[in-house]
Order: sequence, then C-alpha cells, then structure tokens
Amino acid sequence: MKRQGATTPETPAAASSSQVAARSFIECATLCTAWKTCRWFDFHQLHQRCCMADRPIDCWGSETSETRSSFDKLTDTCYSTEPCPKQAVVEDSRYCVFMQRVSNSVLFNRTWAEYESGFGNSENWWM
Repeated sequence: MKRQGATTPETPAAASSSQVAARSFIECATLCTAWKTCRWFDFHQLHQRCCMADRPIDCWGSETSETRSSFDKLTDTCYSTEPCPKQAVVEDSRYCVFMQRVSNSVLFNRTWAEYESGFGNSENWWM
C-alpha cells in the first residue's frame, strides 16, 4: 500500500492511509481512535509523524528495532513492502502489539473482570 502525499484526520474516508504530525505514541493512538476508519497506526519518533491506515499494515517498528519498517525509513509517505514481526519500541522498551479492528462496534472501556473472561467477537479485537 502506498499513498502519495498526506491527508488530515478530518478526511479519513478519502484515503486508505494518512500521515499527520504527532508528539507521542499516545497522541498517535488518540488520533487513530478519533478517526472512524482507522484500524492501524504507528508513531515515528524521529520525524514526529503518526501513520494511520484503514487496515493493518504488515510491517512496522522503530529505528531501534531489529526489523525496521519502510515507514521508519521515509518522511512523507506510509507504505509497507514486506511482512515482519509486529514490534514497537516506546521509550527504549520493546513491545509486541496485536491489533485488528473490523468495526467500532465493540467498546473496550471495560472492567478488568470483563477482560479476564473475554468479550466481543473473535474478528474484532485490540490488545
């Protein structure tokens, strides 16, 4: 997937991916949740950019991860060229991130007991 140029979060229906300015991974996550069609995001610390897409992208990471994504190597587009492990490095800590959102029909503001027992459906999840 390759998108020329950037769009803003206010126009998500017009693009399959978008890249906008952001100051942190948390701000990028917040931008994604505000974007009705956002199903994937990644924050690029060096360029202070948030890459968002309407479907998961196969490869992403950060400058310090062993498997760097195409997004880490560029400044003005978001795209993926090869599969790699889903890893993120936030404040020098490595995390494995799993995300799959089919729709916004499942709400994740739940109690810990609900998370322990499970909820929603097997096709719409975010951990």
